Amino acid sequence: MRFAPLDLDLVLAVAETGSLAGAAKRVRLALASASGRLKAIEATLGVALFARHRRGLAPTAAGRAFLDHARALAQGHARMRADMAEFAAGARRTIKIVANTGAATEHLPADLAAFLAEHPDIDIDLSERWSPDIARAVAIGEAEIGVAADTAELAGVRVFPYRADPLVALVPRGHALARRKAVTLARLAAFPMVALAENAAQARVVETQAAKRGLRLRIRVRAGTFDAMARLVAGGGGVGVMSRIAAERAATSLPVVWAPLAEDFARRRLVLCVRRVAGLSKPARALFDRICG
Repeated sequence: MRFAPLDLDLVLAVAETGSLAGAAKRVRLALASASGRLKAIEATLGVALFARHRRGLAPTAAGRAFLDHARALAQGHARMRADMAEFAAGARRTIKIVANTGAATEHLPADLAAFLAEHPDIDIDLSERWSPDIARAVAIGEAEIGVAADTAELAGVRVFPYRADPLVALVPRGHALARRKAVTLARLAAFPMVALAENAAQARVVETQAAKRGLRLRIRVRAGTFDAMARLVAGGGGVGVMSRIAAERAATSLPVVWAPLAEDFARRRLVLCVRRVAGLSKPARALFDRICG
């Protein structure tokens, strides 16, 4: 029983999009070709991988089992292609990492700098995503290591403790909220806000949580970094939400104070996400052992 890499990509795409049309577009097949290929896969296996519903396709029990194997194989193919490309380019090795805002900007830089200094032949490709996308990227082999908030849905990956990264409210010194021991998102939303750029992972988290609570945030200005946010808050641009580590640093040099956010989503920890520890490339395993140990 043999399946081409495109077969595996198609099945994974159908599972993720819930749509044959969406999957066909993702793997760059005509809809008729994608349909025929999926039927051929199911015929070869002798089982239906997806149940067809009015709203789309959903994996059957057999489909979920097949997806576990398909993800592992796809990850292996991706790692093989990456390894060979790196050897062709001069034997350099690249570790692809996806991380949320707090990890990418506050926690990982020091760990990665030390690792890179110890391994001059290894490069790191670090990109920022929000936590639900991080687990998905690792599960399908787009990245070997992810760093995500433990409050997100992290299906399909193994997780290991990394760092505490609670979200806090940052306000100017003397503000009406400055003396509170904790601040709710609803109370914070009553004031004009400074936020991260719309494509920043943490901005999506905060704004999604506000929408779930029926809150409308009045965002006056967006900043590219936590440090820029803190300067804007200090200057009276509004109140903000950021990682505690960044707020603590800001409070040492700017006229700002911080308080914990009261909601459960803010009391988060960062975790390392991998598909399988044993399946990591040698460079990724070395990095994993360093930052997980």
